[in-house]
Amino acid sequence: MKDLNPLSILLQGDYAVAESRILEYLIIHLKSEEERQLKGLALEGIVLVSTNLSDSTCDRNQLQGTTTIAAAGNFCSTISNEQIWKEMEGLLAELSVPWTRPWMSGGCSHELLDSTALQITFKLHERPGDLMMDCLAVKQFIHKISMVHPKIRFHYCVNVNGAVSAETYCGEKRESTFVLNGIKLLTDRRHYMRVVDSLVSCGANFLCDKIHPLPGKAVNLLIPHKVAETGFPGELEVTPAATLCPCLKLYPNQPAKIAAVSIFFYDPAGLPVSFDAKGKSSLFFSDPSNIAEWEKYNYRATLDTDPGQEEDQVSPEVRYKLHWDGGSHEEDPDTWEQTLLLFLFLHYSDPFQDKPSYDFWARRLIASHLDQILLCSQQAVKHGAQAVIDAMLEEHCKRGENQRKLKLSLPVILNSISSVVSSSTNNQFRQKCLQSLQVADTPELMAAIQSAFENITRKRLMPSVTCNITKEKRRTRCQELRQRIHEDTQHNVNDPQRKHFLLW
Repeated sequence: MKDLNPLSILLQGDYAVAESRILEYLIIHLKSEEERQLKGLALEGIVLVSTNLSDSTCDRNQLQGTTTIAAAGNFCSTISNEQIWKEMEGLLAELSVPWTRPWMSGGCSHELLDSTALQITFKLHERPGDLMMDCLAVKQFIHKISMVHPKIRFHYCVNVNGAVSAETYCGEKRESTFVLNGIKLLTDRRHYMRVVDSLVSCGANFLCDKIHPLPGKAVNLLIPHKVAETGFPGELEVTPAATLCPCLKLYPNQPAKIAAVSIFFYDPAGLPVSFDAKGKSSLFFSDPSNIAEWEKYNYRATLDTDPGQEEDQVSPEVRYKLHWDGGSHEEDPDTWEQTLLLFLFLHYSDPFQDKPSYDFWARRLIASHLDQILLCSQQAVKHGAQAVIDAMLEEHCKRGENQRKLKLSLPVILNSISSVVSSSTNNQFRQKCLQSLQVADTPELMAAIQSAFENITRKRLMPSVTCNITKEKRRTRCQELRQRIHEDTQHNVNDPQRKHFLLW
């Protein structure tokens, strides 16, 4: 079976594993510092990862170069030099990656650092394909970390023979929502999906800019005896949160379907939880029924082994395809697709310590046994996830029910209009009705009115206190509405009979 985690598939080279370990060390230290600080003191900083590659002078089929990781800011200012390099040796001991400690602060052309609390450089010499896949994996890893650490500025830069690709992830100016124990999750929709051009042409450029996660209750996880015997010193619980993306509350009459489920897993330090990369897969997540009873809502979930995620979007640890089993029905060609986002946040505690320590080695221990822990707590995890998933699917079902009621009311309106027009003895009135919609007879008039009603009701923008669209989009929307009103009223409405028809 194919590995469930894209990061595990891509992190093949030792250098990429080394990068991820350094980043994990920094973020875990950040989390421990936050817990030691008083409330209200925000820890900020910059983490830079810069890779410079060129053709190898020894082998034309390989690339050579260096990767530099640097960190600056108050979140890592308390790390002593002796502590850094002693712990670096322990983290990188099992990897065959030569590394050095530069004596001068640096950075890259896009992000210069005057001073750094930590800076380390790796030497690279691998095949181009492997290096490019590893670079993409590291970029995704950084993107995932940035989603729950909005105060840290992450800059990632890759230079291959002079061609530079750079990306900066920073959540300073973005909306965020507290999900669990002070962890903030960025709610900018563009991280999770891209609105395709076909939807933009249908009005999707006025979609809500955010996601609205619904947090659930924390669930205690049982620690299997074999894991406890390894010396695991603490307790774990997981808190779920779910939302639908994109949010369509502004368009309550727009047909939509849930086509997929994306699962994001974060550990107590706010690091993405990855599964074993050695050709194994998660037994727990390979079975979608361990997460929810999909058949309860006439859905069938299957594991998506090739999600085809966009490079600029954060990739989930697990992705399922959802298939509708509610009976045969003709799908509306104007149906928009939504994805159910499920976030799982781990929390670590130790009843025998006032301030339990979650370090790099505790993370590795949990990650290596996570599948066993989840399988041991299968029913508890399912119960917790099912609660937030139920809320999303019930909202979706209620939306569909309201749309069906509206659809049933349209024929009544059309029959009433048809009776008014067809039974009128005023030929001039009937001609003006046909001319106003540029049709030849009453059946064509009814078809045109039906199409107009459907377009008006589906694209109706309904204000919502929880949703947000930018001022620029609001201005554009108002301009379009004013133009539509002008076009509708530019016809002559002075005729009493036509005026009566329009008002009716």
